[in-house]
Amino acid sequence: MDHGAAGVFAGCGTGEFHALGLTEYAAVVRAARAGIAGRAPLIAGVGGPLGHALDVARTAEELGADGLLVMPPYLVQGPQAGLIAYVAAIARATALPLIVYHRGAAQFTPVSLRALLELPTVVGLKDGVGDVALMQRMVLEARAAGRELLFFNGLLTAEMSQSAYAAIGVPRYSSAVFAMAPDIATAYFRADRAGDTAARDRLLDGFYSPLVALRDETPGFAVSLIKAGLRLQGRPVGSVRPPSSIRHRRSSIGSARSCVGGGSSRRDPESRGSARGGEPGPLLREVRTRVVRIPLTRPWGDDVREVGVVVVDVRDEHGAVGHGFSWTPTIGLRAVQALLEDDVAPFAVGRPIDAALWRSCWERVHEAGGAGVTTIALAGLDLAVWDLRARRAGVGLPELLGRRHDRLPAYGSGVNLHYPLEDLVAQARRWVGQGFRAVKIKIGKPDLAEDVDRIAAVREVLGPDRALMVDANQRWDLARATDAAAAIERFGIRWLEEPLRADDTSGYAELARRTSIPIAQGENLHTLYRFRDVLDAGAAAIVQPNVVRVGGITPFLEIAELARERGVELAPHLLPELSAQLAFALPGTAWVEDVEEARFADLGALTAPTGVLVEDGWVSGGPSLGLGLRFA
Repeated sequence: MDHGAAGVFAGCGTGEFHALGLTEYAAVVRAARAGIAGRAPLIAGVGGPLGHALDVARTAEELGADGLLVMPPYLVQGPQAGLIAYVAAIARATALPLIVYHRGAAQFTPVSLRALLELPTVVGLKDGVGDVALMQRMVLEARAAGRELLFFNGLLTAEMSQSAYAAIGVPRYSSAVFAMAPDIATAYFRADRAGDTAARDRLLDGFYSPLVALRDETPGFAVSLIKAGLRLQGRPVGSVRPPSSIRHRRSSIGSARSCVGGGSSRRDPESRGSARGGEPGPLLREVRTRVVRIPLTRPWGDDVREVGVVVVDVRDEHGAVGHGFSWTPTIGLRAVQALLEDDVAPFAVGRPIDAALWRSCWERVHEAGGAGVTTIALAGLDLAVWDLRARRAGVGLPELLGRRHDRLPAYGSGVNLHYPLEDLVAQARRWVGQGFRAVKIKIGKPDLAEDVDRIAAVREVLGPDRALMVDANQRWDLARATDAAAAIERFGIRWLEEPLRADDTSGYAELARRTSIPIAQGENLHTLYRFRDVLDAGAAAIVQPNVVRVGGITPFLEIAELARERGVELAPHLLPELSAQLAFALPGTAWVEDVEEARFADLGALTAPTGVLVEDGWVSGGPSLGLGLRFA
């Protein structure tokens, strides 16, 4: 907007409308609306199967879009009357003005254009076909009908053909390049409007023609190029979604870099990244750490009255900053800080902030152990790097990752094995009063009968419709876990968490065969490899990665994808102010754990609210920028 865009098409072709679910689409429109801030019209995409198109149209209207770009229906090659009926159905579903996209399976004729003009909310036609003679007839037809229709050149890289379109009365065009290189797109626009053919031709020859040559290498490569150009500028926009693809030929990447304008001033890709890391990012220049100890309002036991955090702050070569943390309730806080300062930071500083950074650092410290203190330390750096990326993009973490959920179910959780029965029952009543539809309590008393009594008392408070989870925190061996599972099955247990030592994969697999209660574990699994081993063994129905213990957001997302591939449920462990942000970006619904009075904000540990809200048993919201977690 700072470069003077007259309007914004959001969630359309370059925005990969075809690949967006309704929740993602809503997030795109919402983010665009916030970024535009009323400075220009927001035109949102609509199309595909008619039912979906109507849902999308209503959603866009509710979210404050100013108009809709009607893209082709899905697959169907309908007659002209069918295409008119498709647009008319969308027009009836919303009061928003419509711009009809003439392309693909929705190509109109001058005769059908006249029928479109009878729909009062159709205000424009965007050409994506490239038949200039046909478009000239369309323009003349609209004039003859007395309608002031807005015509747009909507071809891929429209600048290459805009002179021809302007000559037939189509002065407007949409520019995907504007999303990647606004300075270049603006320079072309000014040269074209001023009639400066020399400047215009220099831009066409030096930038647009090479870009078109790259675009034409692969079908659907146009969007890939825009995203590649943004990544070259350090913006973590991710790759395209199927069926679009991007070809990672060195010549293509090098040409794209030259097109974006970085050419001679940037290092060779080999010196700024690796084959695993994709496009290089800015160099990491500084890592700082400090220890913060946070007293617990409700101690987790006689020996756990505070939790420890190693705050990690980073700065890149351009001065951008990011803030992360490592976390451990009781053991190893100083060891984590020492590993960060003595080994992780010296290795990471001077390296590009890209997808290869986490793996490179993990391989560096693997000599000290592939998991545990090493992954907890790496989490501090990884969280800070993701915060930096989100800040640089001007969005919160869920939006950077691609938010899929506006809210998710939360469950009340208590570190309460040491509570007397009356205190446990009172806690369960508080959870019910706060609207939680599921709760989790600790079990593992020396006397199994006492566990059964405590579960029975909580179940009575919850009633039959609320879910009840139990967590033994690795207190049993296989024989005791088998007896306990048999004793508590009758209470309708949603899952039995960590009944055995996390290292005992074969024991978990055997217990899963012996009980009907789903087995949950993962808070003490620290790597993708361990999660894979557990799932290969059939040792868990629910996986519970802790984002800090596994090493940060980077490995957490890999573990989440593994769980999705294997068809098992994922429920992130603790840290709801961060775990919820990750869960918002996952394709499935995940329960978010909320330990009573243990959120960092509740403990007074943060300088400002995170924006993550837990209300009436649901978690929603999120930070406006980065992770939103700044420790006092």
